[in-house]
Amino acid sequence: MTTLERRGPALSLRLNFDKTKPIPLYEQLRVQLVALLKERQLPPAQRMPSARSLALENGVSRTTVEESYNALVQEGLLVRVPGSGTYVAPVPAGLQYAMKGVQAGIGSGPSSIHHRNCGAPITSLVVETEKFGKDWNLAAKNVLRKFPRRLLEYGDPLGQLGLREQIAHHLAKRRGILCDPEQVVITSGSQQAIYLTLSVLLQARDRIVVEDPCYQNTVDLLRFQKLDIIPVPVDEHGLVVKRAPPAQAVYVTPSFQYPLGVEMSLERRLQLLAWAERNDAWIIEDDYGSESIYQSCPETSLFTLSNSRQVIYMGSFSRTLFPGLRLGYMVLPASMVDAFARLKGLIDRETSGWNQLLLEEFLRNGKIDPYIRRTWKAYDRLRTVFIQAAETHLSDKLVITRKSAGVFATFFLRAHCNDVAIAKHADDSGLLVRALSPCYLTAQPRYGLLVYYHTVCLDTYERQVRGLARRILQCEADGHMG
Repeated sequence: MTTLERRGPALSLRLNFDKTKPIPLYEQLRVQLVALLKERQLPPAQRMPSARSLALENGVSRTTVEESYNALVQEGLLVRVPGSGTYVAPVPAGLQYAMKGVQAGIGSGPSSIHHRNCGAPITSLVVETEKFGKDWNLAAKNVLRKFPRRLLEYGDPLGQLGLREQIAHHLAKRRGILCDPEQVVITSGSQQAIYLTLSVLLQARDRIVVEDPCYQNTVDLLRFQKLDIIPVPVDEHGLVVKRAPPAQAVYVTPSFQYPLGVEMSLERRLQLLAWAERNDAWIIEDDYGSESIYQSCPETSLFTLSNSRQVIYMGSFSRTLFPGLRLGYMVLPASMVDAFARLKGLIDRETSGWNQLLLEEFLRNGKIDPYIRRTWKAYDRLRTVFIQAAETHLSDKLVITRKSAGVFATFFLRAHCNDVAIAKHADDSGLLVRALSPCYLTAQPRYGLLVYYHTVCLDTYERQVRGLARRILQCEADGHMG
């Protein structure tokens, strides 16, 4: 049990670590500290233990504590005071509202309940972990051997120029996006990219159109910014643009819509650009899923179609490689670079310079494309065997919405069973399952399941699918109806 006891000016924290789990120790520490913050056991302005003392008390390395502290500083939950130490952030009214919302769901209605069941697990595309580890370690050795002086100093808030050049090259080759490296901004993941974009472009009570259903973490962030959220339905061709009223911005995931997995058609993309032109609105294009499309080429990006005028394009290597990397990026219209640079410098002096140099080395050596190709083949095989088993054992219970790509399959439930109850108790099937209905912002959500392929075992997938079928039957028998 995690305990708190006051000793002098700082706290002594005795925490729980399980070194047998695949979860990194710094992430185990971060999760426990966030829980204490939510429970108000760490009050605002409370001084935290030094990294050295916390590491000694819990038998972990000082680096582990520093990584966790740095992550919480970036999230705005801790602050560093030079010459004094690390403190729990003073909580303004907006942050109190946001932290309460993490526990109970920000706002009200179906979109704010069962938060843990509607978040997307950030899964790595890397499937050959041993081979990847060797290549990644080699890149790390090369960076350490060179050890540029800039690792010891603050860098450009927009990101290391070498990495921005590599990302510009990567986007030109893989997505046909032609941009100057000066238009690329490195961020600490995609959520920070969204936060920066909202903060620069919009003000409280501005109207923003979002896909319905939508990724719940993004919706919570929009609410935190006090924006007027306008849900617009998604069909098999993407966002139904003709249903979108005037607004100052729109947030879309056109390459691989979460959670339905559909791709926005070229016709809808052109309609959306025309809508933005009429309304003098910004398009926030979250292209997190383009690397997950392995059976066809994704449609031309909105950024390219717009000639980079009204579109903020963003992506993340947290999904392309692995989530612990914590590196995302944006491509901006040239006219907006200075405004983003000023805000990035204020809230996050620089995204991890070490991780940037490591990724730059990995990209420069041409290591990423072979991994993407091999993981495409691996996930395509998993998808094929899983869909075949699902059609055999679940066709009377589920309707599959797409079969083309990605790391998860989206199903609609034929009966109005409680998908949250099914997802909550699906662990015994051996599958990672998320409920669909909490992702809807409308009063009448659709019931369904998101089943992730990366937990499918080729040797036992039929048993896993039969286990899921039993769970659905059990929920029906128990009266868990929507």
